Amino acid sequence: MFIKFLKKCISKNKIQKNTTSIHNRKTVSEKTVKIHKDIKANLENIKNSLNNTSDLVIRELYIGLDNPVKAFICFINGFVNEQRLSKNIKYLVSLQPQKVQDYKSSMNFDLIDLLKERILDIPSITETNNLNEIISSLLSSEAAIFIAGYETALLLDIDEYETRAIEKPDTEVSIRGSQEGFTESLDINMTLIRRRIRSPKLVFEKYTMGKDTNTRIQLAYMKGIVDKEILKYVKGKLSRLKFDAVLETGYLEQELEENKFALFATIGNTEKPDKAAAKLLEGRIAILCDGTPMVLTVPHLFIEAFQTTEDYYSRPLLPAMLRLIRYFAFFISLTMPGLYIAFTSYHQEMIPTILLVTIMASREAIPFPVFIETSIMMIIFEILRESGVRLPRKVGQAVSIVGALIIGEAAVNAGILSSPMVIIGSITGITSFMVPPLLDGLIFYRTILILLSSVLGLYGFAIGMLSMLAHLCSLKSFGANYFAPFAPTKISELKATLTRESKPSKLIKSQSLTSTIDQKRNNGGH
Repeated sequence: MFIKFLKKCISKNKIQKNTTSIHNRKTVSEKTVKIHKDIKANLENIKNSLNNTSDLVIRELYIGLDNPVKAFICFINGFVNEQRLSKNIKYLVSLQPQKVQDYKSSMNFDLIDLLKERILDIPSITETNNLNEIISSLLSSEAAIFIAGYETALLLDIDEYETRAIEKPDTEVSIRGSQEGFTESLDINMTLIRRRIRSPKLVFEKYTMGKDTNTRIQLAYMKGIVDKEILKYVKGKLSRLKFDAVLETGYLEQELEENKFALFATIGNTEKPDKAAAKLLEGRIAILCDGTPMVLTVPHLFIEAFQTTEDYYSRPLLPAMLRLIRYFAFFISLTMPGLYIAFTSYHQEMIPTILLVTIMASREAIPFPVFIETSIMMIIFEILRESGVRLPRKVGQAVSIVGALIIGEAAVNAGILSSPMVIIGSITGITSFMVPPLLDGLIFYRTILILLSSVLGLYGFAIGMLSMLAHLCSLKSFGANYFAPFAPTKISELKATLTRESKPSKLIKSQSLTSTIDQKRNNGGH
């Protein structure tokens, strides 16, 4: 009976596979719908393909003054520059017979060619006979002209729609350097990068993703500098991705990541054009997505969280000190709660006597063990941080500051939290903001260290730290060692990692790719 059941399941799977292949063949055939000579049939096909949507604008007209030809122009409302379109419609309607005669005498007459070459004042005009291509172009901010008696149509690239102006980036604030940030417009974002890298080596490659959204994606890289194997891998992976919708680069990031369970991001993101340009010049690849100001960069290393573009706009001494402070802040934010629990619960002899007496005196009225007290403090801080982010900016800042002061003081007076715990929680939270790209992994491993320290003391703390280091050493970012140059250790590169090199022309150097890129540049980029 069991064997019969398996045979039935296999036969059902075969039927489903055959049905799927038939459906796929139908889909392919549907993608090659041709345009009719009958203009009314084309008009109905356009309306039906877009399900008679109310934002489809159709303008019927006659081309020429002598023996006019019937035609229609269609576009999506709000997607095109209607002023330019109206001007070109005027050219079509008032087409003089003399122009047609001159064109006839000079070459074989074709109205489509006449409009493309002599009449329409539009830089980019494409001729096509594929109805599905026209539908896709209409949804991508183009207009289409259909002419009676012709099996081809003209696509006019006159897109114009309201976008957010270029503003300061909210997520990456800088004092010196460019104050421009990416916007939700893919074309503007490409221009912002091109303005900073006016080189023929800068290449953009176009992709379209999302069955329902048809989102435009651009892959940017520097030809001759980028690693060919990494580029080939990224292209292959992008071409294999299948989505119903792509609304933000986060969709791509989660699918492109090699290790789905990595606690630290192995794909970088930025809202600053100068930072994206610097990474491209190092040999990295940038992925831009229409509808979001966030640009992805790969490969991405752990050390990049401690580097800023501003480091390379100032003299080297102060940026070097600030970079060391960022490393120290990361260590403090990660370890302070766990060490506090381990010392106060298991290793009190390691605390100076005067400090120990102060801590014990402040904890005398606290009814909770140190682990519960620490957990309460961490949860309160995360609630305040999240509420500050989600609320409107002015209100959010007030909630974060006033809420922290009031809740902290009230918790100490009520005997829920001790004063040392409030201090430790505040320092832990503030220092975590110095390395925002690592915040997710930082919170997770801080929680692990708190749990292990509450059970095993310093032994548990050591186990947690070793497991984190092992995880970091095992991660790869598109072939590059994520934890380089710490693992594998490269003494020659550690100085440039921990501080900042004195040569400003070196930008934000990728330690794992430095030698490869420099060698390519010395050889002329070949």
